[in-house]
Amino acid sequence: MPRFADYPSSTAPNNGDLLVIKDVVSNSTKNITRENILKGTPIPDGTVFPGGGGVYAGAIYKTSSGTYDKPADLKFVVVEVVGGGGGGGGVTATSGSQRAMSYPGCGGGYSRKKILASSLSASETVTIGAGGAGGAAGNNQGSAGSTTSFGSHLQATGGGFGVGSGAVDATTGQTSPADPQPSPGVGSGGDLNLSGSAGAIGILVNGRIASGPTGGASFLSGSVGYATNAVGKDGLSYGGGASGTYSGVSQTSKAGGAGAAGIVIIHEYF
Repeated sequence: MPRFADYPSSTAPNNGDLLVIKDVVSNSTKNITRENILKGTPIPDGTVFPGGGGVYAGAIYKTSSGTYDKPADLKFVVVEVVGGGGGGGGVTATSGSQRAMSYPGCGGGYSRKKILASSLSASETVTIGAGGAGGAAGNNQGSAGSTTSFGSHLQATGGGFGVGSGAVDATTGQTSPADPQPSPGVGSGGDLNLSGSAGAIGILVNGRIASGPTGGASFLSGSVGYATNAVGKDGLSYGGGASGTYSGVSQTSKAGGAGAAGIVIIHEYF
């Protein structure tokens, strides 16, 4: 089994430096450069150096759709994808004796996968899922987030939309509407597949907020707090769902917030 000889320096070798490989069976030595060892290049007699390859080179962050072109000497990639977050619902105007509360958007799904270079095409399509738009001012639903994918290898769907809300009497109880019930995004095709979280249902008790309609979280995003007497809050970072909106008495109609777009992260190993 070949092995490294002691490197005659107090500093780490550079890529162009020759390292001595000693075969303890034949008691012979051979020279090979550091970068060729890292690439898994055969040493001069054709033997592949054990453990060559798999050196982490860094990450590529894709926030817009396009392509990933496979570089030379790549060993494998670890890819993460997050779907877009869902948009929140809008609320109608309220009178001096009314309140309203819409439903938030859900978080996008997540998937992660190790892919060998031999399984990659020369160019892979990268699709970034858009965040869902917020519902227009009034009792209007938002739109769902879109799917993020890396070629045909893995994908993550977007978070579901929040529905809008009409006004109710200020002294009565209410939950933010959820019909149809929105669902968070889910990952598929990866070694690890996770769903985002659903937005929280807002609850009014005797005209007071017992629980606010916070937006759903994704694997790479926290949950955004709900808006009060204002346009819904946009989703946080990548794949976060938008908040719902609470309107007290005598408020104009309000639009929902927008969900956050997804992302593809490509970790390269050489």
